[in-house]
Amino acid sequence: MARDESLSEENRERFSAEEQMMLLCGPVLGVENRKHGFEDTGCTVATMSTEMGHLDLVLAPEQLQKPLKKGSYIVASCAISADVLTD
Repeated sequence: MARDESLSEENRERFSAEEQMMLLCGPVLGVENRKHGFEDTGCTVATMSTEMGHLDLVLAPEQLQKPLKKGSYIVASCAISADVLTD
């Protein structure tokens, strides 16, 4: 929400102050390497399992010490931005 351009600057600052980094760890369920089409740049999208459900992590190649694959175990420190869906 802190980066939602439809909100006022005041509301974005309020949300920004409440953001927290989270430590996540879990198994990788799938990996997709994507190209951006700009100067041959790309990223890796790893879908991991968490207690909150599946989560897609977007990683730059230089963030990975070795290639991820299904079944790998990943540990990440990140800020999560997501829509909450309820029934």
